[in-house]
Order: sequence, then C-alpha cells, then structure tokens
Amino acid sequence: MRYNRLVTAKQALRARIDEMTEEEAEELLDFLNLQDEPGTLSEDELARVLAAEAEIEAGQYVTLEEVKAKYGLRPMRFACRTLRSATSSALASRPGHASPPG
Repeated sequence: MRYNRLVTAKQALRARIDEMTEEEAEELLDFLNLQDEPGTLSEDELARVLAAEAEIEAGQYVTLEEVKAKYGLRPMRFACRTLRSATSSALASRPGHASPPG
C-alpha cells in the first residue's frame, strides 16, 4: 500500500495497525523483532534449511533456466550481480550443472 504525500509513513502505519486484529499485530511485532536478531532460526527452520541443503547436495533441484524453459518465461531485463555471482559459485560446485553465463 502506498501512502500519499499528505500522510506521513508513520501515520499510514498507525492507520494500518489500528485496522489489524490482535493476532495480526502480534505477527507483525514478531516479524519486526526478528529484524533485530538476524540469523536466529527456530529448531524447525534450521531443520528445514538442513533438509534443503541435503536436497541440493543430492542434486534434487532445478535451475532458473530450467524453470524458464518449462514455463516459457522470458529472461529478466536486469540482473543482480551479487546473486548471479553467488549462484555461479554454488552451481559450479554441483556435479552436472554448468555455471550460468556471467
């Protein structure tokens, strides 16, 4: 939701908060508190990350290029060099997967 120039961001947030249920407000507060402690994972989250890493190690994943080809998607008009670099490094270490062009 965009706010107009006559209303400040804080005013827009207050209005949105006033419309929230108590449960929604608690979820938002939990999210904001997580921003203060980056990298803290619950046991369930850590287990899910480890399971995903095991799947990647076993080659159980598809590349972005494979998804694009399957669904007929066009390439994006911009690229994030940091993400491309990280992806290239990760894929280069995986058997049977070539690094994306960089």
